[in-house]
Amino acid sequence: MKRDEILKKLAELRVFKGLDPREIENVVKDLRICIESYRKGGVIMQRGERYSSMMILLEGILSAEFLNEEGKIVEVDRMEAPEEIAPGIIFASEPVLPVDLVAVEDVLILRIDRDELLTLLMRDRRLMTNFLCIVSDKLKKVADRFYEVSMRELEDKIMNYLVDLSTKIGSNEFELPHTKEELARRFGVTRPSVSRAFSSLVQRGVIEHDGKTVRILQNPAGVIKV
Repeated sequence: MKRDEILKKLAELRVFKGLDPREIENVVKDLRICIESYRKGGVIMQRGERYSSMMILLEGILSAEFLNEEGKIVEVDRMEAPEEIAPGIIFASEPVLPVDLVAVEDVLILRIDRDELLTLLMRDRRLMTNFLCIVSDKLKKVADRFYEVSMRELEDKIMNYLVDLSTKIGSNEFELPHTKEELARRFGVTRPSVSRAFSSLVQRGVIEHDGKTVRILQNPAGVIKV
């Protein structure tokens, strides 16, 4: 990838929000960077590995996942380029990844050494502010995800997921953006378990489900949605 293409990708990152292209070029011109490519299904890093250089996803999609006690893959997060990877880990006292990073499709990753990143952030207050905002948002996302995973019943998890989609779309009828297999990985269960949960919600009159189309009839509190 050529330098001007890299700069264009960097300009889309939240850490460079508020900086124009010339300013971005000036702050990164002396950085020593490394660019790596991985094929679909490749493991970029494994859980427990030391995270000594900041990774930035320039192209493709990554999955952050782990194996639960039952040996099933649980997807904690899915990242689409361009995005900063694990910004909250890089400056930890023990910067160790808590998940595996797996390429969902072919990916291109830029690496910046930890000390180089610190130098970069200290060059402009906007960069430091943006970085702290990213870390804070990631922390909130992890907390929200932990709550979702810890919900006791699979049907409750699915309804929480469906209501969230309904709220974002602004309609109680929509198409599912994920397959049953992807939902099974998301919730750390088997695909048949997801299918049974959907069937149960239909039988209870909570939703209507036809193929990928879902219509919510009641919210989790039992109130009919108009």
